[in-house]
Amino acid sequence: MPEAVQLRVCHIIGALKYGGAERQFINTLNALSGVRRYALFTRRLACVPDLEAELDPDIVRYKLQLRQRTAPLAVLRMARWLRRQRIDVVHTHLFGANLSGALAARLAGVPIVVTTDHGLDRWKRAHHHWLERQVITPLVDHRFCVSQNVFESLTVTSGVAPEKLSLASNGTVVPPALEQRELAGGELHIGAVGRLVWEKDFSTLIQAVALLRDRGRRLRLSIVGDGPEKAALQRRIEELGLKQQVELLGFQSDVPAWLSRFDLFAISSVEEGQPLALLEAMARGLPVVATRIGGIPATLADGREGLLVEPRDPRALAKALETLSEDSSLRQKLGEAARQRIIDEFSVQALARRYLDTYAQLWEARCGGNSAAVAASSHEPRS
Repeated sequence: MPEAVQLRVCHIIGALKYGGAERQFINTLNALSGVRRYALFTRRLACVPDLEAELDPDIVRYKLQLRQRTAPLAVLRMARWLRRQRIDVVHTHLFGANLSGALAARLAGVPIVVTTDHGLDRWKRAHHHWLERQVITPLVDHRFCVSQNVFESLTVTSGVAPEKLSLASNGTVVPPALEQRELAGGELHIGAVGRLVWEKDFSTLIQAVALLRDRGRRLRLSIVGDGPEKAALQRRIEELGLKQQVELLGFQSDVPAWLSRFDLFAISSVEEGQPLALLEAMARGLPVVATRIGGIPATLADGREGLLVEPRDPRALAKALETLSEDSSLRQKLGEAARQRIIDEFSVQALARRYLDTYAQLWEARCGGNSAAVAASSHEPRS
């Protein structure tokens, strides 16, 4: 029987910056075992050094700056590097890296090319969908989608053949569970994490807090994140007289530390794939109130692992938050069930195993040999 091949796997992304896809890139690459690991960044000037430091030290890295006017030369440089490293599998993330990475991989003769699509990418125009359909998809062997609505967007909007696609939900590191505690001084501390963009609809969450304040509830809302909607949200906070109840914390590098301070976690989004912040809150056993949108209902079972409400409905959101604030046993029950769901289905180890299995299957189909990734089990990433 031929000896198993230890695959050389290179993950490609534009830049390491603070975002869900980038966090997924780090956690999953760290969790892959039984393969040689490589990372390629196409926008080196945008990489955050603190994030890159979270990658395991034995991961080989290569960075370049891909600019539109010199993109063909950058793709050639990527191809030369992939060829020199004798990469067996290229796995790309997000549209820009999917395009440049797939082109470079095929120029380099890489046997297996896969992508992960992390969101709906509403910004795409007709030519982007044409590139998805006519360039990226024909060049790759398989495409992962983090949620059903991302899957449907690629098939319906971009016209990608469904047989090239499969679901691979996000995964997160599972830390020790938070200890359940009584509300400090009777005050409910609600937390939210995300970029301050219209898709997150933090305005509705702020309105829900105003409704609860008007009912005499003692509460505080902390929103972790930055973005273009910050000024408008700050104005809304002031208009509603919520300066004592709502704080916009801006960017915070240690999100897990903030999650440990919250009593509840809230998501008010009107558009989502599968939010990594949701998985991180669930993994810590935080009770969650979220909107019934995108991949959230498939991740958080309503009434069993959290409470779901319709989007753009501050009254429904306020009612769900109030329900949990009044019932500590329900908070504990939902939090424990949500954490167990992450352990069973959405851990980064489970996602790494899914990737490794797919690499191995594609390798055997394409190259006719065994891969060491078949029997590989994922290991815990560095904290």
